[in-house]
Formats: sequence, C-alpha cells, structure tokens
Amino acid sequence: MRLWHWELIPYLPNAMLLAQWRELCSIVKRIDERGTPGHRLVNPVMEYPWWELYLYSSKVINELGNRGYNLERSRPEFEKNIEKIKHRFNNKRPKTAFIFMSWHDGRYLNQCYYNLQEKYDRGIITQKEWDEIAHSSPVINNDIALPF
Repeated sequence: MRLWHWELIPYLPNAMLLAQWRELCSIVKRIDERGTPGHRLVNPVMEYPWWELYLYSSKVINELGNRGYNLERSRPEFEKNIEKIKHRFNNKRPKTAFIFMSWHDGRYLNQCYYNLQEKYDRGIITQKEWDEIAHSSPVINNDIALPF
C-alpha cells in the first residue's frame, strides 16, 4: 500500500492511478472495519483530519474523471464509507494549505519520485509514461541528506 505524494497524482500512469483508487477504497474500508489502515506506509493518514484524506481522494477522483474513467459503481460506496470513518481521525489539527503537510513534504515527494523511477528502470512504467513524469512533475529537491 502507498499513498503517492499528492503533487504526483496528475502524472501517475493510468494503471497506477487506477491502483491508487483501489488502494483508497481499501484503506477507507479497513479503517471502517478495523479502525486503522493496518499498513506502516499508510497508517500516518490517521494522524490527520479525515477531510485531508477526503481532499486527497477528491484529487484522485478528479484526475480519473479528467482521463475519462467512470467511477459510478465504486464512488457511492467509497463516499458512504469515508463519511462513516470521520470519528476515527484526529480532527483537532488546523487546516493547512497542503494535504498531509508534515508527511507529504519534499522528502516524501523525492521518495515517491524515485520509486516511480525504479518502476521505469524495471520496465513497469513505459518510456512515454516516464517522460511525462520526469518532465512535468513538481521540481524534485536534489538536496537529500545522506546518512554518511
């Protein structure tokens, strides 16, 4: 499971964007059933107000719509479930200009970008898809602190 950095959503290849939608549906269902996503890469979502997950989901939904995908079958259940899980989140945090501000920061953007690059290197992402990501995505911060 992974929630791609919100700034990369418009640049994800179609298959990965669809997979992100499936992940979101699964995450919301798991939170409803278990109170947590139950995955270390996604559990931080519980540290934020529920509406930030809703905004993130809306960004994915809008991008899918822009690409011509029809979510008529899956979206109503998703929206019903996301309403049901509101009470499980930390709703005391003030609104910010960014989704998951202290999680989806520059470092996380780099991590997601390089994860996409590895998928390109392994043949999971095509040259055309990688070119779209590499040439259109947000500026990547190359000033990563190395551990040595």
